[in-house]
Amino acid sequence: MARRRPPGREAKESIEELEKEMILKALEEADNHQTKAAGILGSARGC
Repeated sequence: MARRRPPGREAKESIEELEKEMILKALEEADNHQTKAAGILGSARGC
């Protein structure tokens, strides 16, 4: 019998995967410069 995941778990994993893809794409666009990648993503360092 297949194990059931807790409700919302698949959605959380999907969001985490999307966030990971966005971060990797921003790093690629910023030539792996983290501060520039953060700017691309619209976040500030230390927040």
